[in-house]
Amino acid sequence: TVLFSLLYLGSCDDGPTEPENEPGRRDYVWEYDTLKIDQNDIMSIYEIWGSSPDNIWVGGYGDTYRNSLWHYNGINWQKHIRSGGGDISGFFGIDQNNIWMVTGNNTIWKYNGTSWNEIIHFKYVGYDAVALNSIDGFSNSEIYAVGFAGNFFDSKRTRIIMKFDGTSWSFVNIPELDEVFGNVYCDKYEKKIFINSHRETTPNSPSYLYILEGDSLKQIINSSDVISMGKINGRVYIVEKKKIYNYYKNQLRLVKDFSNTNFVGRIWGRSEKDFFCVTWDFTIAHYNGTDLVDIIPISYDYHVGDGILFEKDVFLTCENLTTGTNFIIHGKLK
Repeated sequence: TVLFSLLYLGSCDDGPTEPENEPGRRDYVWEYDTLKIDQNDIMSIYEIWGSSPDNIWVGGYGDTYRNSLWHYNGINWQKHIRSGGGDISGFFGIDQNNIWMVTGNNTIWKYNGTSWNEIIHFKYVGYDAVALNSIDGFSNSEIYAVGFAGNFFDSKRTRIIMKFDGTSWSFVNIPELDEVFGNVYCDKYEKKIFINSHRETTPNSPSYLYILEGDSLKQIINSSDVISMGKINGRVYIVEKKKIYNYYKNQLRLVKDFSNTNFVGRIWGRSEKDFFCVTWDFTIAHYNGTDLVDIIPISYDYHVGDGILFEKDVFLTCENLTTGTNFIIHGKLK
């Protein structure tokens, strides 16, 4: 009895106590919705956020203000005109009437259910400009945005983190370093803030993964490969060298090793047994807990930007880099 108790208690500590998930289905009907722009305009859409399948926002680069932000109402995609510009680099939403958006020109915007409004236009002391690349948070009183500050006429540059405390935005006091922060993801289970980065001035351009703890950055990965992240049901998943990890009890936990597959990364999913990713075969693949199967063929000149899933729907942003055509891949379970 004592031996059984010890074995049982030990097994309870092997991983997160989350409900067992059913294998993901693959019986989707796929549609490709082209975002139509004027003949001489240029656009590159890559970010996505939505509260439901009939309320989706996508954003990215547009050579005019009218092309960088689009909305889907469940029937069609429409351009959404703002009062100002800037490349859209990330969304974080609380609900359909409470959405934050960061841009590459020193501005943060917020949607109130009716219109997008510029909340703050800021500067970083000693630098000409700030570009924010990503935004995420735990609640409307704890939000983080990351990117870099740089100068126009020299190569001086440094990483930056901004934080919203429910009242105002401010810079987190971290040491300056010639580094670009790419993405920030907040894990609601572990209450951790993850930030990935790269240093272009360092030989072989290594990638790094940090955890932000107050004003301190703890480095947990230093890799020669690209480090990407995704989020499934509030938990952050980290991809490095064809392996997927999450963070549990202050250490990385291996979730899945895809070393012997054509897996590249970029995961979007509902559970560890139901997620999409990108492969070397210019294909979007699906993992159902058992096998990884190519499910949506795309061309070598296509770029998949971001994705979001709901109970029966999946939306992925995609661009044909040769023609400049942007479209949304929409899958719906039968």
